[in-house]
Amino acid sequence: MGDWFRAAPANGSGPGTARNNVVWLASLLAAPLGLDRRHLPVIMPAKDAQSFTQQVGDAGLVARFAHDPVRAWLESYDASPQPEVFAELYDLLPPAAIVVGFELPPVMRRALALRGHRYVSLHNHPLRFLSDLGFGVHSNDAGFVRSFEAIACSVSNIDQQVSRLSARFSRLNPVQARLPEGCPVLLGQTPTDASLVVDGKIVSWEDRAEDLAALLGSSREVAYLKHPHAVWPQADLDFFRYTLGKTVIAIAGNSYPLIMSRQPTGPVATLSSSLGVEANAFGCDCHFLLADPQAKFCVPGLDNAVQVMVDHRILEREFWDRMLAGDGDLPAPRETPFYLGDNFVRSTLESWGYAALLSSHPFTRMDKLVLPAADIQPGRGRALCAALVDASEASGEKIASVAADNDITLGLAPDPLVDGAHWEWNPRIELLGLPGLSGLLSAELDGSWTEGERCRIDLTIGPAADGFMALEGEIRFSFFRGLLGHNPALLVSVDGIPCSAIIHRECEDPYHTLRWRAVVRCGQPCRIDLACSHSGTPVEAGLGDDSRLLGFILHGAEVSAKMARGPSGSKTLRIWGLGERPIEADV
Repeated sequence: MGDWFRAAPANGSGPGTARNNVVWLASLLAAPLGLDRRHLPVIMPAKDAQSFTQQVGDAGLVARFAHDPVRAWLESYDASPQPEVFAELYDLLPPAAIVVGFELPPVMRRALALRGHRYVSLHNHPLRFLSDLGFGVHSNDAGFVRSFEAIACSVSNIDQQVSRLSARFSRLNPVQARLPEGCPVLLGQTPTDASLVVDGKIVSWEDRAEDLAALLGSSREVAYLKHPHAVWPQADLDFFRYTLGKTVIAIAGNSYPLIMSRQPTGPVATLSSSLGVEANAFGCDCHFLLADPQAKFCVPGLDNAVQVMVDHRILEREFWDRMLAGDGDLPAPRETPFYLGDNFVRSTLESWGYAALLSSHPFTRMDKLVLPAADIQPGRGRALCAALVDASEASGEKIASVAADNDITLGLAPDPLVDGAHWEWNPRIELLGLPGLSGLLSAELDGSWTEGERCRIDLTIGPAADGFMALEGEIRFSFFRGLLGHNPALLVSVDGIPCSAIIHRECEDPYHTLRWRAVVRCGQPCRIDLACSHSGTPVEAGLGDDSRLLGFILHGAEVSAKMARGPSGSKTLRIWGLGERPIEADV
């Protein structure tokens, strides 16, 4: 069995990954446990909503699953078991049944123990760079724990594999591993990683702000490694930049070059990522701000305190027969834990970052994005880009060339706007790309088309004495010609407040320049939204075979900043295109 609380049907579909993980584990253990492969004894909730509702046995919990399945799972994960919840499924277990589960949540382990069942909960062990994927084990039976400890991976074998990989990365010295000297590194996780659950909620970096601030100290920059299966956590990035005041080096790609290369980095920290355990194996001294995942999944009072990482003998019939016999006869030690061959277990799963550890596989492409803090010094962003690709010259051409040669996609967000500063975007001169623009297609000769009707510019506003900055901007653009007969309009909003618009009327020339003004707060992000009233495709307009949905093409954008004495007293929308002068309206 697996986590029943993560198997709620959604929109008529089945439980998906939760069930697949359990069937995968049952298939691996079928031979050593003597199971019939045609009828694997898997107990998981039904795929259809009606049967699932009956199995849950609690109308309130069913309603919470229907409203927000993730929140319902979080609230149930470490709760006290309720006798009626999933009673129908628990009743399927024979009285003396021994349960083998995949990542059983604490609430289920408590329920099993209350019913008198012994259980074994298997987890993918954090040390995933070994020659095969190891299982970490928790159990409420002391005899079982002793048996698993007898087939634990030997420390000497782990040390040998660390030495092998350290030698590989020392020789390769990959450019992808480059960071500014002394730069702290933060290891990210997926947003609903079970190791982050505390009191029915997901713990965030901000929840550990005091500890993190003390760890980072006076460092002006921090590197953040995104989990490969996660999206960019914008709230976390904003917290690092605007609350902690750090320039963020956001990194996406294979993390192994960074933790296995002997680079002079600063402190390494994570909330509870397994990558932190691997980093420690390579001498990084990772700080777990929430918990070490090797101990996080223990249920106090029931389980062994720290996971036992077992070797291939967990896949032997002899081991299970001896353990279940309960006579205390333990397996003899073995120095070759993965004797069934490299990747015996790992090869049954989808791809891992492990491929980069083999000499026959190149590193995957890595993204490195510099997000300047509000008080970054002029020129520091470009200097960081040079350090990230080990470029001896700080010119844009050299940096871009070295990055491309080493399979690094490098980005530099705009520097913060301070009093008297001027920012300009021009697709013809951007060498490092501009992460501050989103909603645009690839740049063409005279600009970038919007992907649909909208695009957005994200800028950071630097400090000012009175805490406010007056911005003046200019947008140079052209409406898609197929829209001109519809009198399209373009609206500029700053931080959600409309401030300028233009309406195209009775003219075959699609080119326009739209100017806008706004007063914004300092030391925080500023969002500039450009929204077109219409969109269309060249195919539908009879203007070629291009099927892209277009609104307008952005030729250029400029923003200037001057210190303001305070917030604007009124919010005025200026509407152009209906006469020689704009119409002004309060919003």
